[in-house]
Amino acid sequence: MEDYIYYLKEDNYTKHLASSTGALTEMLLGLIGWEPFEQGNYIESDLFYLGENDGLSIENAMKERFRGNWYVCTDLSEQAQERIISGFSLDLELLDVSFEKAVTDIVISLMKESYRNNISDYQRYINEYCEEVKECFGMQKIKAVFRSTKKTKYRLMEENYGLFFFGAVFVEFEGGHVLMLLPSNSE
Repeated sequence: MEDYIYYLKEDNYTKHLASSTGALTEMLLGLIGWEPFEQGNYIESDLFYLGENDGLSIENAMKERFRGNWYVCTDLSEQAQERIISGFSLDLELLDVSFEKAVTDIVISLMKESYRNNISDYQRYINEYCEEVKECFGMQKIKAVFRSTKKTKYRLMEENYGLFFFGAVFVEFEGGHVLMLLPSNSE
């Protein structure tokens, strides 16, 4: 979702970060390779801006984005899209883990059972990925890491990101940007 059109209503810094972090996420998957992952598994990423002084919640930032830009071609009317957006509810659980641990858990969840015990073989790539993402944000401090819960009403995300995903992880940085990592399956 790194296409600039999605970020037209946001600042150039958000556009730059979205493109950079998306490329880094793809690079991480490329470094690990396709073989350790279950068929079709990957990580989708997106970026949201909460505004100055974190004026929006993550849920409201996502609603704002999709009111301006529906990601996929759809036959849904604008009223149907608005019903989906209005009905979106994001229930988040604060995780007491580092960014590196959250990404490691995502990667493990996407791997074939036979590769999960070998996660240490890939930890270097995961750590490098996390450091490069932090560098994109100017080494800004991570404020919090969240995971969506089963109480989340995912229809908005299903309509815009894909058919099948395994929850979402949100990494909130100082400065009001939130990186969403969405472990997914394309099949």
